[in-house]
Amino acid sequence: MSELLVADEITKIVGWVKKEKIVDRVSLKLNEGEIAGLLGPNGAGKTTTMKMLLGLTSITSGKAEMFGAPVPTAASRAGVGFLPEAIQHPDHLSVYEYVRFHARLSGIENEAAKIEEHLRQVDMWDYRDRLLNACSKGMRQRTDIARILLRQARLIFLDEPFSGLDPCGQVMLKELLMTLKKQNISILVNSHAAGILADVCDTVCVMNRGRIVVNDRLEKLLKTSQTK
Repeated sequence: MSELLVADEITKIVGWVKKEKIVDRVSLKLNEGEIAGLLGPNGAGKTTTMKMLLGLTSITSGKAEMFGAPVPTAASRAGVGFLPEAIQHPDHLSVYEYVRFHARLSGIENEAAKIEEHLRQVDMWDYRDRLLNACSKGMRQRTDIARILLRQARLIFLDEPFSGLDPCGQVMLKELLMTLKKQNISILVNSHAAGILADVCDTVCVMNRGRIVVNDRLEKLLKTSQTK
């Protein structure tokens, strides 16, 4: 399997007078067709790590590559989709209109067929005429994943996607992530819900106070915990 993402001791320092390490020498890898989890409490540095990899905030030291291109460059972001924890949706648009707007913004050809394909993929086609302000958080998340898939994303970043979802919504999202994995799409998911990540992830990186505490394949971590 090819490595889509490699981070080598990336660090984020903030502050002018009193400097603080928000992320401290984080290293991680993500292979094609895998799901990796960033696990840790609020304030552990998970979201900041994602933002550095996406080029949304600068890397103070260390280096990272995505698709073999250094971060942050346009080439490193090609084929990447990002779903932040909170999005301000245009509530006056329907599900279909919202996705169509992004399809046209991205210059997607044969937009109608592709919109239908990806809305069906996330089980939102039957709700295509529903206004976004009438959709649950889980429905809006699935709509945004359809928007990301329109751009043929091969690597998707999800920031706290399970936060605020009811149990039914959590199950539907987990099933969707496993479906995307079968399509060889890689996913980096940030959460503080250990039980949920254990259901979907191949590897888990546990963070606390900006540092990695554990970083290994989930099956190995489970075997280690069972032998103790």
